[in-house]
Amino acid sequence: MILQQLYTLISKDHMDEAIGLLDMFHITNEMMKEHLMDLCMNKKTQEMFDKLTPNQKSAFTRNYNSSHKDPIQKVKGAKKGVSKD
Repeated sequence: MILQQLYTLISKDHMDEAIGLLDMFHITNEMMKEHLMDLCMNKKTQEMFDKLTPNQKSAFTRNYNSSHKDPIQKVKGAKKGVSKD
């Protein structure tokens, strides 16, 4: 199962491989967190993800976000509708 593979990779700090697995199936980080986890019928798999440390979870999210930048993302500090004349 994909969630078990993801758990194994994330728990062993193989973030690039975990991201590659998501990319292979065209699954975004949000899809994994919001949908796959909700659809998982295996309670043990859900519990495994709950046991990941906050550091592991945030490291995965940071790596995912750095390799999947949103081209529409707003620039920090930019004000909407203000021109620099």
